[in-house]
Amino acid sequence: MSSETDVPDTDGWADKLADFDFGELPDTAEPDTTENPVVGSPLPSHVDDEVAAEAADEGSLWFGMKFDQIPAELKQEAWTDLRRWVDQFVIQQNFIDVVSPCWFQHPDAVNELYATFCAEYKVWEEGAPSVGPFLSFQSYLPGLKQRLRESTLKGCVSAKRHTWTEPAALQYDQEAWEKTRDTVVDVVSVQRTEEKQQVRAAVEHPQGTVPSATRQIGPTHQTVKVLPEIHVRDRAAVDEVLLQVVRHREDDVRWQVQREGQWHELDLPGSEVVNVS
Repeated sequence: MSSETDVPDTDGWADKLADFDFGELPDTAEPDTTENPVVGSPLPSHVDDEVAAEAADEGSLWFGMKFDQIPAELKQEAWTDLRRWVDQFVIQQNFIDVVSPCWFQHPDAVNELYATFCAEYKVWEEGAPSVGPFLSFQSYLPGLKQRLRESTLKGCVSAKRHTWTEPAALQYDQEAWEKTRDTVVDVVSVQRTEEKQQVRAAVEHPQGTVPSATRQIGPTHQTVKVLPEIHVRDRAAVDEVLLQVVRHREDDVRWQVQREGQWHELDLPGSEVVNVS
């Protein structure tokens, strides 16, 4: 082998390319142009053969709809596709201990499983690597398992047979319901005056005018102002005395000193104001 770096000979490559017979190239297979090419692995063996056959032409026209709002003409296919997915999911994600074979008779379980079915499709549909499957799907599964464990499947899983019956509709107090539904609350602000005054509301309705009870509004409440308090702290180690005054924030303060029996104003820097409210 030569120790020198081999440099390809590119002299005359354009002429060689022009003389090349491309007809000698082997035939290549045409790309798959079917509308719905088969993608991924076949259904695993734990999926019922009949269900797998029904789901062969799987569709997703119902994705984006609530399960109970899927049109009747699509509902059978939606049920088949959901069952096919559930059969795989409970094995792959180890949900056998919380999902009983009668799950399709439990509306709360159907909603949870269908929502998970749609979520799994959503995080994988783009076909590109991302953190979506981990952050948006796998991290969701522990909570799903706990909700299914506490769902109406609970008794059926324990009994190993379908034991749950759908509860009866709520029995409402219709009169109380209509009163709550049709009630509104009006709130207005009335300014206080220096004199006491009476106020009320008058409500107009088809049978006439109904006045409310009368309410007396008194004058503005006057609070007792803070009386000044003076505290003296003698700092013996230094040549000064600390004076502290407690006053109302709207009052003014002046510092005075008595000399020869007369009070004189002290020219002091501004005091520090402390908010004690």
